[in-house]
Amino acid sequence: MMSRINPNSKAVIPTNIVQKPKAPVPTVRPPMADAAQVVQKLAKNIAKTKESIEQIQRVSDIILGRKTQFSVDQESGKVVIAIIDPQTNTVIKEIPSADEQRLRAKLRRMAELSLTGSVVDLKA
Repeated sequence: MMSRINPNSKAVIPTNIVQKPKAPVPTVRPPMADAAQVVQKLAKNIAKTKESIEQIQRVSDIILGRKTQFSVDQESGKVVIAIIDPQTNTVIKEIPSADEQRLRAKLRRMAELSLTGSVVDLKA
């Protein structure tokens, strides 16, 4: 075995060691989840989200002295927050507003109808 001396460290470094290029490691992809697994995961996520929302509602009721309701708009899937006066049980503020929710729904219907080529009824 041939070796040489490194002048800086005075250590003996073998010169006959050649590093071979490493072969690429094959990537192992997990199998794709079937529909039942996806539905099960979504159901778990929804349950966790509902639990978190309930905790937030309890904390906000205590801190603000007002009722806070979190819900999901069925048509858009977006979260809607309503601030409610606990004495009168009326909505003080809604985020996004009811008008904005209706406008979004109408725009979504118009976009869907324009893609299908159907006639759009703007009076709805």
